[in-house]
Amino acid sequence: MSKPVVESDDESVAIGMPDLVRARRLARQTIDSALTTLYALGVDDSRVVIESVGRGWEPGTIVEQSPEPGTPLTGRTRVVLKVAGASAIDSLPFAMRDEDEYEFRSDRLFALFDSPLAKLAYRVRRGGDYFVASPDDMVRTRRWIEEIFQLDAERWSEERWFAIARLLPALHRIAGRELALRVAFRLVFSLPVESVTMHAGMVKLTTGGTTALGVSNARLGVDAIAGTGLRDEASVEVRYGPIDLAMYLAHTGDSARRERDELYRLVLPMHLARSVRERWRVGDASQPARVGGASAGANEDAAVLGVNSYLGAPPQRRSA
Repeated sequence: MSKPVVESDDESVAIGMPDLVRARRLARQTIDSALTTLYALGVDDSRVVIESVGRGWEPGTIVEQSPEPGTPLTGRTRVVLKVAGASAIDSLPFAMRDEDEYEFRSDRLFALFDSPLAKLAYRVRRGGDYFVASPDDMVRTRRWIEEIFQLDAERWSEERWFAIARLLPALHRIAGRELALRVAFRLVFSLPVESVTMHAGMVKLTTGGTTALGVSNARLGVDAIAGTGLRDEASVEVRYGPIDLAMYLAHTGDSARRERDELYRLVLPMHLARSVRERWRVGDASQPARVGGASAGANEDAAVLGVNSYLGAPPQRRSA
């Protein structure tokens, strides 16, 4: 969850009340999404009141709200949400229900329990926030990775954990495809994937292993083949870029490569994840870096031979 916004008593700088009633894209806000929104905005739980309005809508739908959308939320604002669903009084036998518009009777007495019970149910559905991943809470984020998805979070540095936690729920839909590489490496490492290329594997046969059809051990497809090699497992080549020199240097080294290899094992089939070849496009090929052209302490202008600068004419498409 995002960091709560501190409310102000000054209406000129206070945040506005969101619209929790209007339908968007054929969907309406529920009590779960509404409370999550209000808490993220910094609205204190004690100033949110839930009232049940009975059946007639999908249970949990926000039917009415107070204050109106856009109203400044100050430290004194009381937020009332009217929610579709049964009230506590519905648990009473009909003969024991007593309602009056002007007097405090059983209807109003039992309505006092609607708000705390609704908030309690919201907490239970969220698991008491036990598994809520947050960039500010690495304990919960690690719990999400290790207890739900049964992965060792130590495979990546702590700064990557929240991004990994965000990726895992979508993994079953994208894993094994090129899209998985693009999404995963952009999300976890902020690396743009320029292209993904498959290469067919080939095991070369020795020149002394040739034979002629019709002689001993020359059954085509059994102990002899037509050609100079056997098809082997395919491999994948991932080209990253365009990126600047600072980002390239941040992803060099054995530890950085090990982290990427662990992510390859998550998003690629096992036979492809074992031997991923990487290429990098660093800098702008139309404006190559020049030796001695960098200002003091400016890595992005520095020239590194074989990475963002080359001897001779500027290459058209050269990889690091």
